[in-house]
Amino acid sequence: MSSVRIWVYLAALLALVALGLAWRLRHAPNELATYIAGRSFILTEQGRVAPKGMTLIVGDSIVERAWHPEVCGAAAFNAGISSAALRDLAPLAKTLVPILQPSRIILAIGTNDAAVGRVVPTEEWIGAYGQLLDALPKDRVELVAAPAVEPGKLASGLIDSADLAAKNRALRALAIRSGVAFAPSIAIATGDGLHPTAAGAAAWRANVELHCPRASGRKDRP
Repeated sequence: MSSVRIWVYLAALLALVALGLAWRLRHAPNELATYIAGRSFILTEQGRVAPKGMTLIVGDSIVERAWHPEVCGAAAFNAGISSAALRDLAPLAKTLVPILQPSRIILAIGTNDAAVGRVVPTEEWIGAYGQLLDALPKDRVELVAAPAVEPGKLASGLIDSADLAAKNRALRALAIRSGVAFAPSIAIATGDGLHPTAAGAAAWRANVELHCPRASGRKDRP
């Protein structure tokens, strides 16, 4: 085989390898999407065997990584999913509510929608949040503003603090318009600037419980 033919053969082989790699990169499963889908499935299956009347908490890693045995006077069903945004958690909430028939529905969503590189415009985000709220029994819902990011720690640079503050203001306005309970943003102790320590989780839970929807259907004013 001549050297020219060898080079042509090698070039063709490299082209095929490149095409194969490009196809794999294009079609490789998104690990985050796979995790969120798997966790959503597991939570739904757990919900089918869980007692009725629990307090459902829907949120991201701030919820998932914390221990909340009881919230608002009932055992808590922790439906937190790390790295999940509103677009991921809204379908989960709509699925779990009729299955669990919760006494309270705590929605603690928003931090990942303000993540650097993943920021969802606030107007778009609050519109989608409003659609979720319209699909739920509002007398049982509490909207929880995202905790303030603790500055100077490892994960603090992952969140656009100004955008998160704007989303919290929009969420408060949505709660007022909709007549639902609202827990404002607070600063909590964290290990990395974002995820609460045990003390931080306890403070977060105490803030939520200050604003629980009342059993009669009446709500604390936002």
